[in-house]
Amino acid sequence: MSIFTDNNEGDTVDFSMDMEFQKLKEDEKVALATGLANNTHVKTLKLVKCGLRDTFAEELGKSLKTNRALEVITLESNTITGSGVAALADGLKENQTLKELRLMGQTAAISTDGEQALAKMLEVNTTLIKIGLQIRDPTARERIDKALRRNNDLVRQQRQRASMVAD
Repeated sequence: MSIFTDNNEGDTVDFSMDMEFQKLKEDEKVALATGLANNTHVKTLKLVKCGLRDTFAEELGKSLKTNRALEVITLESNTITGSGVAALADGLKENQTLKELRLMGQTAAISTDGEQALAKMLEVNTTLIKIGLQIRDPTARERIDKALRRNNDLVRQQRQRASMVAD
């Protein structure tokens, strides 16, 4: 897919507020998410205000199950609902590379089910260290905060072990 070779940085795809990307048909946008399944070099995906919907999030969730390169995904200010967030969370149960997921400012409300899906995913995902999303459900927020603290502690422990080996 030429999208992955047209950017200057090589490891970043950024169509944030890109008018041409916004004009694409839904299935063309979804093709980007499909193409990320076997991606080996894009580490950062930024799609802010791109008119993305749940169909994109659902396909991206499927791709996240096999993607081994993405580290940061920014999907802020789109129209992703709780079902889209739940699909992303489902993919992140198997993903071992993503560190940050940014979803703030969706024009559609994220349901409690979507928030609970994120919390459940974090029971098994140990690589995600930041989630950018206002979590309204207090139970989900507490579970997410606890899991993110655990994941950050794991990263800190890995750094300490690496520095001891290097010494």
